[in-house]
Amino acid sequence: AVELWAEADVWILRLEQLADELERLWNSPARNAEQIASIRSELALISGTLDEKAAEFSTAVNEGSRWLSGLVFWISLCSLALLVTLMIALFIWAMRGVRRSQRRFWNTFEHAPVGMALIDSQGLLMDANDSLCRFLERDQEELIAASLTDFCDARDRSVLRRTLSERTESAHPLLNLESRYLRPDGSLAWGKLSIAPLGEEIRG
Repeated sequence: AVELWAEADVWILRLEQLADELERLWNSPARNAEQIASIRSELALISGTLDEKAAEFSTAVNEGSRWLSGLVFWISLCSLALLVTLMIALFIWAMRGVRRSQRRFWNTFEHAPVGMALIDSQGLLMDANDSLCRFLERDQEELIAASLTDFCDARDRSVLRRTLSERTESAHPLLNLESRYLRPDGSLAWGKLSIAPLGEEIRG
């Protein structure tokens, strides 16, 4: 299309020259009919040539427009594919980070020197580590699905029950609530209870 435009400039320049020459002959007292006819003939030839160039230019512009539309489409498609790839990579990276955090948590949970347990919103134990089992002198199977208040001394049970209920509705941790806990032989063991929210995804 640019080449056709440049070619048309030459013909347009020639048209201007012929127009000036025709005007000069027309205003001349001694008009030369033969020269005027020659100029008109050349004008008709140039007009036909420019019509052909205009049609070629229109075709070239349409083809260029289709090519440009295709290019824009492929660029958009590649950009979308790149965006999807980046999102997948970020998702995988985030999931790996979550998995690493979970592994660190469970490693800490299982090997902690102090008793630890996971308690649901109803106050029931979902999991307990070995240290808690040794502290209460009970098997893990006995603790799972039981309420922590079941192993608490009757004198501290209402306070513990109220505290657990309040903590399930609060995002703030509770530190060092002293309570007495019953062992199977009837002896009491003093413990300091700390409660912190972990979120619903920790067991994943």
